[in-house]
Amino acid sequence: DYTTKRYPTERLQEVVKALPRRWVQVGEERHAHEPLEGCLNLIGKTDLRQLMRLVAHAEGVVTGESLAHHLAAGLGVPSVT
Repeated sequence: DYTTKRYPTERLQEVVKALPRRWVQVGEERHAHEPLEGCLNLIGKTDLRQLMRLVAHAEGVVTGESLAHHLAAGLGVPSVT
């Protein structure tokens, strides 16, 4: 992970708390991901196919510049970066 591309964890936590949705957090374990309260923690637990399925069925994606961002764009899923 590149720190210049990361949104502060504290701000992401504010988004999760402010929006009453079912949140799922994904990412590779070797990258810098701090688990967020109120999220289903799937960090290090999804393969590419599972990630694609999650993004395809999501209402939206909140992410930095990442694979999930590009998948959302390709699948027409709204995303915020």
